[in-house]
Amino acid sequence: MKFSTLALSGMAAVASAETYSLAAQSADGSISSPLTGFHEGAGFSYFAVAGPGTELTWRDGTLGEDVGNGAIFSVNYFENYLSFGILSEPAQLTFDKDNTLVSNETFWACNNLNDPYNYSKNTKLIVFGEDKVNDSCVEVKIKLVEFSSSSSAEASSTTEASSSAEATSTLVTLTTSTAVPAVTSAEGGAVKNSAGIAALAGLAAMML
Repeated sequence: MKFSTLALSGMAAVASAETYSLAAQSADGSISSPLTGFHEGAGFSYFAVAGPGTELTWRDGTLGEDVGNGAIFSVNYFENYLSFGILSEPAQLTFDKDNTLVSNETFWACNNLNDPYNYSKNTKLIVFGEDKVNDSCVEVKIKLVEFSSSSSAEASSTTEASSSAEATSTLVTLTTSTAVPAVTSAEGGAVKNSAGIAALAGLAAMML
């Protein structure tokens, strides 16, 4: 996937921009792919290295999936996964001038994670932590990409980078005033968003 840069100044510009998605890129070029949410349970999905990419929107400073009826499933850190849903507080995200997510953790694309639906047996999921979980893990950077239905439909769902890929996406330069907070380890778990769970219980049930 090829990327071009679109500069945006301030949150007001972001609020009026079109929708976005996330992408993963490895330094060795073995991974260059949009990230798509794979449903893993009621009210949450894990980001997987696969096309076409999940369409995300900014609302009130939160990045997430618009699920209708005024509700948004926010991007967050659930256990040690990069995810979106209602089971954890919305992540406060900062992207640098290269459109890379700034974090005090390292992101990995890994197989064989014993996720609830076992998607990781065949598809890499995004996790974070100081060290890789197993030998399948590849360190990646998380990029903010402007969502395009036409380009994402052509994007490859493989983890192999392709220099001949025709799909293009526009990267967005975006910063917020709040850095990404410290995230918990797998053992520590994540803060439960009980208010969000109660408010979106009906929507979560529909996702079972």
